[in-house]
Amino acid sequence: MRKSASILTLILVSGAVACATDAVADRPAPARAALHPQVAAMKGNTWLKLPTPAEHPIARSSSPWMPYIPEAGVALLWGCSHAGYHNDLWSHDLARNRWKELLKTEPSAARDPDVLKIKDGVLMTRQERPLSAHQWGLMDYDPDRRVLWHLGGWWQGVYNRSAHYKKIGREIRREGSPEKHQALLKKGPMLWQYSLKTNRWTRVYTEDPTGCTRHKGYIRYVPALRRLIMTPCIVVPNEDREKFKMYDPATNTWEPLRVAWEPMEEGISPYWVYSNSPIVYDAKRKALVLILRGGGTWLLDPAAKTMKQVVTKAKTPPANLDGPVGAFVYDSVNATTLAIFTDYTVYGAGTLLKQRGFPADETQVLALDVKKNEWVLQPRPADGVLPPINKRGLMVHHYYDPVHNATVVYRGPYNSPATDTWVYRYRAPGR
Repeated sequence: MRKSASILTLILVSGAVACATDAVADRPAPARAALHPQVAAMKGNTWLKLPTPAEHPIARSSSPWMPYIPEAGVALLWGCSHAGYHNDLWSHDLARNRWKELLKTEPSAARDPDVLKIKDGVLMTRQERPLSAHQWGLMDYDPDRRVLWHLGGWWQGVYNRSAHYKKIGREIRREGSPEKHQALLKKGPMLWQYSLKTNRWTRVYTEDPTGCTRHKGYIRYVPALRRLIMTPCIVVPNEDREKFKMYDPATNTWEPLRVAWEPMEEGISPYWVYSNSPIVYDAKRKALVLILRGGGTWLLDPAAKTMKQVVTKAKTPPANLDGPVGAFVYDSVNATTLAIFTDYTVYGAGTLLKQRGFPADETQVLALDVKKNEWVLQPRPADGVLPPINKRGLMVHHYYDPVHNATVVYRGPYNSPATDTWVYRYRAPGR
């Protein structure tokens, strides 16, 4: 869970490349398995512990949020751990409670220097995937085209690649010619795509005629617009908080999305308040919910080009995608954004919650009430069943399954296969 401004800037500025978009969008949706019987029988505001299958991924840092793939009924777990497990990709099927390893792990460049290569000017792994990285907000799933968009990784087990390869007296293997790649990069940034159909990563060159993507941020897909939204720069240089960007896959072009900020309080930074902030798509409001650790809770309406603060800083639960500081999901059945806390050790989440008036003694669930401008603490389940708090500090992976109307929390100690699986069903007030 380490990070630095220079490294994270490198994440977003490096990488480049080519390839046509996947034709996955034309395939029929596969038949889904029946609902998981125990999950289907859950009452509102209850927890259920499921057995963790024998085949399952380790828990890893900085990769908490799992994008859900509606046509397949699975969620994806991608993201590295510092001690290994680079670029492996797993899917979880709640109906069957089954993990499947889609792409096997690749070695660290420190252990195997030949794992990296430069093909046509693009740094990639020899399996032609983006380098591994912490997931943060670097990717999101596009249900219209059925691909996972990704800004590209940078890690692969080595922080300073130039220094490492110089030290061992090696050079990264090169293939092809970089000329075409460099020419395409002048038109716009490159994105990676993953297709569940082909089980492959490919590259897409985009065009940015205005130069708005010079400084890159996180990306989130907005189904209402069929476009990707990119935040202002997440590290350095500080970028004005209004400077969002929008990518249209249909035209393959970027354009500026300058939004008007409407704060509820004074003292909000004039620059983007990054802090590895969770971003959740609210389908009912056709807006993005941004939980800014240092700046409150906001709704970004890309069509109206507004960014409205809906909860003050002092009443917003702590949030950080660099660690399990809250599992933030959108409950589409109840049209509510949820914050789930099953760990209070990492980054002092418990201390921060207490400072903001929230309890931190056991697993807690908060629901965002936009009309009341507050995060509402949910009552303790009547049956008393809760995921236990672990004092070691847990990595908490999570996603919401709309078919089951339930949130899956998959967690374990850092780099550990000793994981457990919990499912939560929210109950809206009055139901």
